[in-house]
Amino acid sequence: MKLKFLISFLILFLVTSCKEINTTNPEKAYQFWIKSNPNDKLNIIRGQYWQSSHWSLEYKLYLEISENVNWWRKFKEDNNLIIDSTEINENDFWEKPHWFNPPKKSIKYKENSEFDQGTRYFEDTLNNKIFIYEIQL
Repeated sequence: MKLKFLISFLILFLVTSCKEINTTNPEKAYQFWIKSNPNDKLNIIRGQYWQSSHWSLEYKLYLEISENVNWWRKFKEDNNLIIDSTEINENDFWEKPHWFNPPKKSIKYKENSEFDQGTRYFEDTLNNKIFIYEIQL
């Protein structure tokens, strides 16, 4: 009986964990990324999210958000972001969507961590927008 249950569980786990996610819906991209709905004060302009079908849940996220000062301040603090002074290389943003073009004068942030897969956050202070490129491989 226990063996049947274990085999059923493993089959169910393998089947349900093998589904790729791919969306260009901004709200859904945010939901898949944060695992909750955006609050009413957050205006998500554009988004794209891809998650592998592999059990490790690799993903790539691109978001363009109208800046919400409180949300952005808390996000920077919660994620321990620091200003990144390295040059922007367009090739760093694997197969980026056509709309993902943070202005060159944006303030670029990264996590304050030794482990860096290329995730970057851009604050466009002229247009009050946040561009997010996050990757987990």
